[in-house]
Amino acid sequence: MTRKCEDILNENENDLMNWTSNEIKVWCDEGLIPEDLLHAANEFELIFFLIKNKEKLQKHYRHNTKTNRYQVLPYPSNDDKAYELHIIEMKSNKTFKILEKKIDFEIFGTIKIEIKAKEFADWIKEPLFKKKLSNEKIREVKEFISNNSSFSPQDLIDFIENSKKEKKTQKYRQSGHLVDEKLKYFKENQMSLFDLLTPETKRKIEESQLEVKAEGIKLTTAENKLIHALNLILHEKSDKNPKSENFYSGNVPSQIVEYGQNKHKAAVLKFKPCELYKAYMGKEEYSGADIAYINNILYQLESKRMLIKYDRIKKVKNGNKTETLIDRIEDFQSLIKIILFIPDLTEEERDLLDSGKNEIRENKGEFVIALNPIFTDQIDTKFIEFPLDTNRRLIIAAGGHNKVTSSMHTLMEWMLRDLSAKRYKTEMNNENLPHMLGLENCLKQGRKKRLQERIEKDVQAMINLGLVTQVEKKPNTTGGLKWVFHLNKDYE
Repeated sequence: MTRKCEDILNENENDLMNWTSNEIKVWCDEGLIPEDLLHAANEFELIFFLIKNKEKLQKHYRHNTKTNRYQVLPYPSNDDKAYELHIIEMKSNKTFKILEKKIDFEIFGTIKIEIKAKEFADWIKEPLFKKKLSNEKIREVKEFISNNSSFSPQDLIDFIENSKKEKKTQKYRQSGHLVDEKLKYFKENQMSLFDLLTPETKRKIEESQLEVKAEGIKLTTAENKLIHALNLILHEKSDKNPKSENFYSGNVPSQIVEYGQNKHKAAVLKFKPCELYKAYMGKEEYSGADIAYINNILYQLESKRMLIKYDRIKKVKNGNKTETLIDRIEDFQSLIKIILFIPDLTEEERDLLDSGKNEIRENKGEFVIALNPIFTDQIDTKFIEFPLDTNRRLIIAAGGHNKVTSSMHTLMEWMLRDLSAKRYKTEMNNENLPHMLGLENCLKQGRKKRLQERIEKDVQAMINLGLVTQVEKKPNTTGGLKWVFHLNKDYE
């Protein structure tokens, strides 16, 4: 007999029927109680049986107990209240307590909840509860259950639907050109990059004395997290009306900078350091070590130069006709320019700052950062949307802060770009996938097992995110294998 049934029978506070486990054991050993009634699923039927056969059982064996104070009255099975037991106080003949039969019910394939037996039909008919949810959504549902002691099927449905509606507005944009440049990949033995560049771009690369092997924006895991954090702050600090000339232009007057052999606007942001740390960490808490690490990544990113090369396509009216024109953008630049701004320092605070007291910087300081024009180029028409808590979600999906990899970021951005284009099935040849995810080093080192494990973890993280619903490996047209990713078109 389960503890739950025993609690009902032996509840000291209410002295319900005064049956003990010992009595039930004796009755069962003597064959007076059918064994199948002792199964957990039949505990309510056991109570009915004990009530119905009370006199017969107690004549056979009755343990010394207090005089019964209450009587349990079950309703007939064909009654609407068949799932209730009414506890009647014998002296007053009034209902003292009502017990409702409850059963375990599984929803979303992983969560078990206790529901009222009489509501089973209402729960089982809802198709939503048979679906599988992402790990993130499962966590939200569990939190809802823990915060609500009683709820109906409709209450849970309303919570999930309202959660979806709220999150539809909680997204920020990244320029499609920025994402495209991050996703560029190249194999060996391609035509020399230098042969394809303008003299001005070649000069900038030569003056930098840096070795440039490929075009595009190549970032470490930490740098890409920082890019997401800056895009989130850009969203929060900008005019979000697409018709405004200041759309996604930051909260400080734009700077005019050289970009692709022409002049372009660069969005400028001013914000407290804590805003950056929270956006990067994906949570409110951060440590002094986190501050030092993020600041280091920020200055590291500023010193890094990228070979940016893409085509900006635009529609231009020419009389009664509309022509498609192309601007070729090509430059060798850093992605950000930092100005550290600390206003209104007292002499004492200035001296403390000079002595290395970073709390002054934290409390009174502000970052002013100019973003490369690629952050906002055509962001009104060519953009990818990311959830506001992208960094936090990826940390959870990966299983921890230190388990997020650069290839996870890259795979996520491939998936989101395809979703943005309403492509719900993405195919990637197995031989190309390591290049697409920036895992060339594993290829060069011949670490096939390590490479396969890395890719499998990245793919699992996308499933945990809820971006990918199904993954298949199929033969491709060249005799090799291809990965087929089925994307969640309802991803929010």
